[in-house]
Amino acid sequence: MKVEELYIIGERINASIPRVDAMLEADEFAAIADLALEQARDGAREIDINVGTRSVEVMVELIRTVQAVVDLPLSIDSDDPDKLRQGLQVAGESRDGSVMPLLNSVTQARAGELLPLRREHPCRIVLLLSERTEKGRIRSNGTAEEALETAVELVHQAREYGFTPEEIWFDPGLPPIAGDLEGLLSVVLEVLDGINGSEFEGSHSLVGISNLTHHLPSPVKLPLQNAFLTLAVKSGLDAIIGNPARAYRTLPDADPTLTTLRRILEAEGADRLTILQELYL
Repeated sequence: MKVEELYIIGERINASIPRVDAMLEADEFAAIADLALEQARDGAREIDINVGTRSVEVMVELIRTVQAVVDLPLSIDSDDPDKLRQGLQVAGESRDGSVMPLLNSVTQARAGELLPLRREHPCRIVLLLSERTEKGRIRSNGTAEEALETAVELVHQAREYGFTPEEIWFDPGLPPIAGDLEGLLSVVLEVLDGINGSEFEGSHSLVGISNLTHHLPSPVKLPLQNAFLTLAVKSGLDAIIGNPARAYRTLPDADPTLTTLRRILEAEGADRLTILQELYL
């Protein structure tokens, strides 16, 4: 069954994709505009924009190019606060204000620098829960309890800057399954369950679905993504950053890939990878 209610933020305009990187290198903005149009036609509800290490000027030009051809909100995606600031400003200027751009993303370590951008430029926000700050050091969240504690602290900070629950999106940080020796995929599902609690009522959750299948053969990518979505939607996931042209759907309970994923989630350590390899070896 197709996941009709799934909210898809189009992932294809990202400098980490070799084809897009080559377009940016050649200043082929018209070709990138075509990617935005394709994603809109395929059902994307928003368009993610990530220029990687390229300049603020490239980010600004790309946003203007995309917004000239599609009437969709943008997810401004960068590790650089300057790019986020300028991107939000341009996105705000270019749209009618009916849907604010999405700032992607804020960790606990970056909250003090990024949350105040709300006072300069109206926006929604992605709060990343895969890490926390502890005694001045950045540490990974290895349990659902740690991630949800981080969520509570970030939400309290976000509310101080005027973010409403509806403007807050949680990203538990989806790990590549091929390297998940610690069982973080199970943690993600637990975090999604926890985000559905009353403390976060009205907020949203999302994952970058392609992260799940990094370094895996192409034939197993979509089946594994769909297997994960089958479990994650039941845990409350309501959005992904993904490719809207793909046939995302929930799988029947007896589907072999879903059965394999459940076995992986129940296994420990390197046994997870041994089970995973059954899908393609």
